[in-house]
Amino acid sequence: MNLGVRVHRTSLALGLVSLTLALFSLACISEASELNKAGVSLEGRNSLEESIVKFDEAIRLDPRLAFAYYNRGQAYFRLGQCEAAIQDYNHAVILDRRIRITTNIGARCKLYDDLYPKDVAYQDCRGIRRAWL
Repeated sequence: MNLGVRVHRTSLALGLVSLTLALFSLACISEASELNKAGVSLEGRNSLEESIVKFDEAIRLDPRLAFAYYNRGQAYFRLGQCEAAIQDYNHAVILDRRIRITTNIGARCKLYDDLYPKDVAYQDCRGIRRAWL
C-alpha cells in the first residue's frame, strides 16, 4: 500500500472520529439543556434541592451552559445560600455576557443589599454596572 492511500485512510478515520465527537458533544449539550429545563420546573414547584441536582447534572454535561449556573444561583438564593448564589451569578456572566443586563446584575445587587452594609452593596452594584454596561 502506498503512502497516499495510507494518508487518505488516516484522514478519513480522523474525520469519522471528529464527526463522532461532534455528535456526542451535541447530544450532551441537548441533554444538558433538557436537564436545565427540568431544574427550572422543579424550582418552580419549590423543589429547590432537587432542582440544584438537575442544574449540577446540566453543568457537568455542558460546563458552558451559562443559564444553568444562573438558575442554580437562583435556587441557592431561595435556599438562603447567598455566597453560592453570588458565585453562580458571577460564573454565568463570565460565560455569557448577555445575562448581565436582564438578570444577573439585579440578582447580585439584591443579594449584596441583603448581605452587606448599604454603602458596600451600593458601591459593588455601581462597580458592576459600570464594568458590564
